[in-house]
Amino acid sequence: HCDIGIGIDLFFGGGQYDFQQQADAGILVPCGLQERHPEWFAGPEPIIPGGGGGEVWYDPRDRYYGVCFSSFGICGNVTRLQQAGYTVAAGELPLRSWADLSDPRLFNAVGLADPSKSGSINKCFEMLIQRQMQDSMSALQSQLAAGGLSTEQALDRSWRDAINLIKRIGGNASYLTFSASKVPMDTAMGQIAAGMCIDFYGRSQAEWVNSHQGETVMLFRTPDAASTVSADPVGMLRGAPHPERARMFIDFLLSQEGQRLWGYRAGTPGGPEKYSLHRLPVRRDVYTPQDRLCMSAPEAEPFALAAAFQYQGSWTGPLFDVMRILIKVMVIDCEPELRAAWKAILDSGGPAAQAEAMAAFEALPFEHSQSAQVAAALRDSEGRTNTIREWLLFFRRQFQQARSLAAPSQP
Repeated sequence: HCDIGIGIDLFFGGGQYDFQQQADAGILVPCGLQERHPEWFAGPEPIIPGGGGGEVWYDPRDRYYGVCFSSFGICGNVTRLQQAGYTVAAGELPLRSWADLSDPRLFNAVGLADPSKSGSINKCFEMLIQRQMQDSMSALQSQLAAGGLSTEQALDRSWRDAINLIKRIGGNASYLTFSASKVPMDTAMGQIAAGMCIDFYGRSQAEWVNSHQGETVMLFRTPDAASTVSADPVGMLRGAPHPERARMFIDFLLSQEGQRLWGYRAGTPGGPEKYSLHRLPVRRDVYTPQDRLCMSAPEAEPFALAAAFQYQGSWTGPLFDVMRILIKVMVIDCEPELRAAWKAILDSGGPAAQAEAMAAFEALPFEHSQSAQVAAALRDSEGRTNTIREWLLFFRRQFQQARSLAAPSQP
């Protein structure tokens, strides 16, 4: 390895996956943080943990370190939710799980972003899929234990439950957008009742609109045990032109002073001067009762949240591109047919009263056990084109059939 660089010192921000890719390629190099501050990484409960819930928060080989956390959740507009029939008590968002976004009361009132245009939104959909698959697998444990189902069959059924939950949420969508930040902004303005978003988008938008309106207009929450806690890292690039300054900056980011800038409210001692950043620190020792008095999200418990959710990487990790394309075709490209089918089912008594229509609505083009072959097909340009066309025809046909079965008198 030579140390020829590109004139840039640091790679800062983004997801751990991208940092691991760059580290494996030799583009990121050790920065010596663990040698300079061994006390931050020592003991059974280190100040800076290595990971949680299946997520990696820093590289044990010293090439990158998470400096703040992010997770995913639901934002809601108080007035719109009340108009839909919800009780919003004591500033608590009544939508407590991803599945709540499929409630028929939210028809034409949910905002969704395109996962093919935003890696963070695709990750959010992955969290929804993970949570639903884990719930379904738990419900099938007795059949698995009795030998009535194989693990593969149980995963197939759980995958179907998760993807069909996304269909229902998509059926409730008022619109679909390319921008991940549009959903919380429109929630704040009351254009939609609720949507999925990254935590710091939701928290910052809620703080802004609530402070400007002088009342609680918008709320955000991360569903319990329904999201991983991922870290946004920093790493030093090979051939950094100012390596000592780069190391000093990394040290500052992970110092107590730097960490408090992420989490403190603007104007508090040790916090930002003008704007709150609404990011959660990675250091355990800046979540003291005294720290929480100054934090923009004093209720946040990222370590408990991570411990409550165990990411099953083998279920969905290799399918990141598959999920992105599947959801785009199913929910965005087939949006008129999906909405018409879901509305017809809701208008005709709902899913429980429309078993035949729901069977058509919930059909999928492949099982989880076939996903490796699907992923391989999508990596080939011709296979990708053919697969997307087949899915488009499949979902349009199924949604049109579901609508006809639910409302046979409609043209």
